[in-house]
Amino acid sequence: MHKLAFVGEERIGTLFKSFGFDVFAVSDSNEAAKQISDIVREKKFYIVVTTEDFVDGLKEFVEERREELPIVFVLPSPVEYKGTGIEWVRCSVEKAIGIDIFSKKNE
Repeated sequence: MHKLAFVGEERIGTLFKSFGFDVFAVSDSNEAAKQISDIVREKKFYIVVTTEDFVDGLKEFVEERREELPIVFVLPSPVEYKGTGIEWVRCSVEKAIGIDIFSKKNE
């Protein structure tokens, strides 16, 4: 079975750990970038999840790898909403199913 990883705040990581994720606690986006880069190089994980709090400096890195494993998925922040996470979710869903489910045109 492929492993799942969470990179982010330790408090949120506790929740992911309960779902079977390996948790890598970091305190800032520089640590997150290094940890995610290491995880990607190791190729031991299928999915890496982080929050938008830690995605600064990673956008280009992750977008270049959208077709490769592990998949890096960015969630909206439970601490401070920046909009990056929901945009990431929107793009990922649109790519997967071919429809922008967040568009008002779909109503």
